[in-house]
Amino acid sequence: MPADAITDQDAREPDPERNNSDEGAPFIPNSSEEKAPKDVGHLVYLIVMLHGVGTLMPWNMFITIAPDYYTNYKMKTFDENGTAHATEYSANFLNYLAIASQFPNLLLNFINIFVTVKVFEIIWFGPINTLKLTKQFLKGKGLQQILLQLFRFGFALKPRPKVSAKSRSSLGFISNDEKLLVFMKPSDWSTLLYYTNYKMKTFDENGTAHATEYSANFLNYLAIASQFPNLLLNFINIFVTVKGDLTKRISLSLLVVGSMIIFTMSFVYVDTWSWMGTFFAITLASIVLLNGANGIYQNSIFGLASDFPFKFTNAVIIGNNLCGTFVTIVSIITTLVSNNTANAAFAYFGISLFTLAVCFASFFLLKKQRFYQYYSKRAMQASAAEGAEKSNGPSAKDYMDAFKQGWPQMVNVYLVFFVSLCIFPGIMVDVRDELVGQKYSFILPERFFVPITCFLLFNVFAFIGSMLAGRYQYPGPEKLWMAVYPRLLFIPFLAFCNYRPLTRKWPVLFPSTWLYVFMGIIMSVSSGYLSGLAMMYAPRIVEPSKGRIASMMAGFFLIFGIVSGLAFTIVVSAFIEH
Repeated sequence: MPADAITDQDAREPDPERNNSDEGAPFIPNSSEEKAPKDVGHLVYLIVMLHGVGTLMPWNMFITIAPDYYTNYKMKTFDENGTAHATEYSANFLNYLAIASQFPNLLLNFINIFVTVKVFEIIWFGPINTLKLTKQFLKGKGLQQILLQLFRFGFALKPRPKVSAKSRSSLGFISNDEKLLVFMKPSDWSTLLYYTNYKMKTFDENGTAHATEYSANFLNYLAIASQFPNLLLNFINIFVTVKGDLTKRISLSLLVVGSMIIFTMSFVYVDTWSWMGTFFAITLASIVLLNGANGIYQNSIFGLASDFPFKFTNAVIIGNNLCGTFVTIVSIITTLVSNNTANAAFAYFGISLFTLAVCFASFFLLKKQRFYQYYSKRAMQASAAEGAEKSNGPSAKDYMDAFKQGWPQMVNVYLVFFVSLCIFPGIMVDVRDELVGQKYSFILPERFFVPITCFLLFNVFAFIGSMLAGRYQYPGPEKLWMAVYPRLLFIPFLAFCNYRPLTRKWPVLFPSTWLYVFMGIIMSVSSGYLSGLAMMYAPRIVEPSKGRIASMMAGFFLIFGIVSGLAFTIVVSAFIEH
């Protein structure tokens, strides 16, 4: 069905096949007359939402503790008085980390759109057959198999060295590295403090922390290291045709992410100061693997959700925003009750690992649900009917057709996340209540101004917006752009609030903190609402057989929007300060 044949009403109108239920044996549709089973207890919906949480939980927890742990602790040296000193590792750690994490992800996600592979033919744990993989690669079939086999070699954990008796710095909300948060994803903030103020600093005999070359720019490195692999693998994942079950691809990516979390946890109580350079390198390498696998996981979840009725794609977005809210609340509670950075970091990583374990276990329950069986079979039958003569999966024309039919929603997805991630957290984290020469006077305690008006505000109201998208679908796909494009005006507006008051060269046009909070709420609600609509519309405005392709393309543009928005924050800050 061509894109111009899809109306707003068509996109919003539920499929009558999806409203009835039968009990009994597994449901495999063989004719259009069979009625779809119900999602009993909304169990499938809740599992999809759980995986929306799972796709962001590991990285959100990691990035939240990172500044204090890496930049200000692990990557700094300490003199006899306990004073921390910066090193060549702490100074630019965040820049290195950001590059290592995001570039491979973006590239591999792009490639993954076009690489055809039969999932059931993947050899997960057997020895690598080099000749077979080479032949498949030359035929355009084997890239993902090669990648998945290579992922196996990143799982080994190194033995834990003797724990150091060095003192730990406390976990705080505000650090000197706030300006580097422009690279971060939603709800990623508090874990950064663990690395910036703890793991990436050195301590002298008096327990005083000293900055290192690693801690100074840890946030920049971390952002690059985290987002690029995600974008890359999302792109690749678009082109990897799944003839069978997406849950196998998702399960394998979960195993890789979980292994990287365990690997990271093994160093929390280890003395890494004597081999800081090696620790720096393996940290970046683990970030690449974690975010690369997570990119496949996130993209595949959107593909899986596209097989189900309309609201299930939005369940992933709801889960994403719920994760951000949860992590932000955890970071606030941690600040109030704990002053031990190492313990806080171990708890953060432990929560991530537990979440992934629950997500992994949920697939055993998901595959037993008749609702899941019905729609997954239905999607595969639609694809088979469209291209039964194509033994090697979708052709280049299929991808072009999916893009031609779905590009308006893909642009909408891109712009929503571009605007949101340009503003949050990069701009919002540097907005202050007090003007230059004035005292802080806002209603909130000063130490909680940024955590609440930036992180908690965005995550809570984005979550509310995504919930609204599941209930109300207005405007429709043909008019959604009319709500998306004007959001670009949020960028100059918030930049001309009291953003970076000490270093800005341009005047503050909107000094009211209450106006800033109000506009932040509008931006956040619209982010959750419009992103949910765009992701739901994308697979519905293309031919049914191309729904998975369109959904995965939309997932790629989601990550592309995140990376672009994070990068554009640098442009905004440079403009304001020059």
